[in-house]
Amino acid sequence: KVYETKNYSDANSFKGLNQNGNELPSGTYFYKISFKSTGKTQTGYLVLKR
Repeated sequence: KVYETKNYSDANSFKGLNQNGNELPSGTYFYKISFKSTGKTQTGYLVLKR
């Protein structure tokens, strides 16, 4: 796990940094988003290019 947040907003969006604030290297990263309101989960990936 490289990033996690609760109550997501523009203020705490993913910016290519890990939990310690360090830049993540280029690569493919997989994500899982859980929606409390519906109980549904969405998965996917993103490619980070530096």
